[in-house]
Amino acid sequence: MGGRLCRTFGASLVHRGFEVTLVEMLNQVLPPVDVEHARVVEALLKRHGVRLALNDGVAGFNQAANGAIDVQTKSEKIYPADVVILALGVRPDTTLAKKAGLEIGERGGIRVDEQMRTSDPDIFAVGDAVEVK
Repeated sequence: MGGRLCRTFGASLVHRGFEVTLVEMLNQVLPPVDVEHARVVEALLKRHGVRLALNDGVAGFNQAANGAIDVQTKSEKIYPADVVILALGVRPDTTLAKKAGLEIGERGGIRVDEQMRTSDPDIFAVGDAVEVK
């Protein structure tokens, strides 16, 4: 699975001769998964030639003099690019869960156990808003 996953994240572009830099605002790729699994994916990406810029979100874009695009990050680094692909994730809407007093996990999802029970044993949660171990 790892090799297939990497090809979908830029290794195919590297294989076609592109220099690929993945800029991620958070400290890991694939924020919905746990850090240990994300590190495996990051190692595969690097092995396939993808450069990672973690903990540094995109702040803006500027037209360079040569017609390329300068991607500026929040740390003020500049990454020149001919092509920019925006792959924006989503964050779970846990407003109702917070108002209900349910426990929210480290990654911002509703914490559930193996049976999908929340911190309130009478409330179950499923879908993109949950966080499981």
